[in-house]
Amino acid sequence: ELYRLMVSQGAHFEETGYYARDLESLDFEPGSGVRIDLLQADGNGFSAIATSGDAECAVYSGGVRSPRGYVSLPDRPSCRE
Repeated sequence: ELYRLMVSQGAHFEETGYYARDLESLDFEPGSGVRIDLLQADGNGFSAIATSGDAECAVYSGGVRSPRGYVSLPDRPSCRE
């Protein structure tokens, strides 16, 4: 789901010059059982966390901070182990 979110955010950025602050602006609906929280989004980048049951994954892109310590590279979703 985070890969899909990255594609949607990239398209939104191309159109508007900034990343969307909410999923509704992207017309994005996560898959069944998945919750996505956008933590930061502006003209510099975005960060998000996805949860499903006990699993948690996160991603960030651009010039924003990583949302979790286990995410060390931008544009590469990583999961908590």
